[in-house]
Amino acid sequence: MLDFFHNPSLQLSEDQKFLEISYVPKTNKPIFDICDPSGSILKSGTMTKKKMRVLIADLLDSVYVFLILDGDRIRSKKFTISR
Repeated sequence: MLDFFHNPSLQLSEDQKFLEISYVPKTNKPIFDICDPSGSILKSGTMTKKKMRVLIADLLDSVYVFLILDGDRIRSKKFTISR
């Protein structure tokens, strides 16, 4: 069954230095990864808040995948950096 209420909402900050994430977690501390197109993990962390920001100023212009691992749930969403 699809669960649209727990999909992450992603937005780049105006200067494209931060990825702003909104997500309602199922568990206490879901983890996230930011991957490049080849699948390499470039950044990882723990979702500590329902709304948070991740510094992405060091990432090159490209398409990336944001993954959330939340208990038995995996969510993914693509985003593009083009400065």
